[in-house]
Order: sequence, then structure tokens, then C-alpha cells
Amino acid sequence: MLRRLCFWALFAVLLFVAWRLAGVLMDMVMLVVILAALAACRYWPFKSKS
Repeated sequence: MLRRLCFWALFAVLLFVAWRLAGVLMDMVMLVVILAALAACRYWPFKSKS
């Protein structure tokens, strides 16, 4: 029983770490998308004028 409990604890920790990594990756993707949108909105008129 102790081995099964240890296995479930390890599984829970791995699941939590994977969830946190996915959250960080999603935050980075959202940040990149927002920065790209801001850069496009800022530089688009200058490109179209010239």
C-alpha cells in the first residue's frame, strides 16, 4: 500500500509540474502574441506610407 501511495504522490507532483509548465508556456505564447500585435499596429502605418 505504501508503494501505491508513493506512486500516486509522484503522479500528482508530475501532473502539477506539467500543469505549471503548460501555464507558463501559455503565458509566454500570449505575451508574444500581444507584443506581435502591438508591433504590427505600431509599424503598419509607417510601412504603408513609405
